Amino acid sequence: MVDIENVESFAEYRQYINELCDIIENEYDIKNSEDPYNIIHENVDSTKAIMYYSYNMTILNYSDSEPHEWQIYVEDNEKDYKKVLQGMAYATLQYDITMELSDRGLLD
Repeated sequence: MVDIENVESFAEYRQYINELCDIIENEYDIKNSEDPYNIIHENVDSTKAIMYYSYNMTILNYSDSEPHEWQIYVEDNEKDYKKVLQGMAYATLQYDITMELSDRGLLD
């Protein structure tokens, strides 16, 4: 499996996303799950790519998603840029995994 620390291009990032989605597809019955988005959330957390290893800019640099969801992490006059970057990277990684699983027909 591609390790997030070795991602240095868009192609490697897409391979990383595909491999994470392969794990989700093979280890969970996501198509029939009552809460497939919780499965995605739990798997994003388990990668530790963001909160523990801080590969925030790697994810944001190589994703082709528009990370508009990150705004939920920003409060008025937010000054904590690390929190903002973590929020952007987390939402972007979760979105990319969701879109890949959707493209595979596993999400409605």
